[in-house]
Amino acid sequence: MKITKQPIVLVLLTCLLLLVCNFAYARGGGGHGGGLFSTILYIILLPFLIIYAIIKNKKIKEKSKISEGILQAAVEEDSIWDETQMTTFARDMFFRIQTAWSDHDLSSVKNDISENLYNNYKSQLDFMKARNEKNLMDDIDVRKVTITWC
Repeated sequence: MKITKQPIVLVLLTCLLLLVCNFAYARGGGGHGGGLFSTILYIILLPFLIIYAIIKNKKIKEKSKISEGILQAAVEEDSIWDETQMTTFARDMFFRIQTAWSDHDLSSVKNDISENLYNNYKSQLDFMKARNEKNLMDDIDVRKVTITWC
C-alpha cells in the first residue's frame, strides 16, 4: 500500500491547529487549557514537523541545483540565458516601463510588453488622465533583481 504525502501533511497540520486552538480557550482569570495531553502531543509532533521541514528544504535545494545546471547548459547554447544579462535586462525594462508610466505615454514600451499588459496599463492611465491624476515617482532604486521564472 502506497502512502501519499498529502494526507500525512494534512493530519500533521490538523494536529498543529488543534494544539494552537487549545490556547484560544484560555479564559480571563488565568485559565489554562491543554495540560498533560497537549504537552505529550507537542513532544510527539514536533520532531515530525522538524523532519518534514528539513526534507522539504533539502528537496528545494536539490531542485535549485538542477535548475542551475539547466540554466548553465542553456547559457552555453545561447548567452541570452546568462543570469547577469537577464537581471540587467529586467532592471532596464523596469525603469523604461516606469518612465513611460510616469510620462503617461506607453508608446516607447508598446513593442516590449504583452498586448494584455499594454491594454491594462493604458486603461489605467486613461482613467487617471480623465480624473486629472498623475502618478509620479522619483529617486527609484532597484536594490535586488531575482529571477523567479523564465
